[in-house]
Amino acid sequence: MRNDFIFLAGVLLVPVRAVFILILALLCSAVKLGELQLDVPFFQRFIDMLIYGLVGVLVRKSLNVDLQNMVWSDFWFIAVNKLLASVCSAGVFAIFFSDTWNLFFDVLVLRVLGWPVVSLPLLVGFIYCVQMDWREYRQQIPV
Repeated sequence: MRNDFIFLAGVLLVPVRAVFILILALLCSAVKLGELQLDVPFFQRFIDMLIYGLVGVLVRKSLNVDLQNMVWSDFWFIAVNKLLASVCSAGVFAIFFSDTWNLFFDVLVLRVLGWPVVSLPLLVGFIYCVQMDWREYRQQIPV
């Protein structure tokens, strides 16, 4: 779920703030690790967060997200790009662990198929709730 929120930060926030969220997530991961050990799982999580954050920023740039005027086609565009980020992340995972392919095949299938199926409804629901809250906020403030 960490990567979903990094992706959403890239989509919904200004790129400077999204990069700040990405750096904060990287620092929290390093602190959670205890001491900074540059092992393969940490590097793979780092690349994962970077992929999700950059795809989120690119989606924002190409979509020019405006929560007030967002329609369902925008939700689907964001969901498809989330799938694209999942596929890119799974490809990087396969490249890193290609020597032990049989051991990590189940994890790769989970990353490509299982995780997006779980996270996409949550992603669309979260963006829809943010959009509805934004509309209520704009109605309360006189312009």
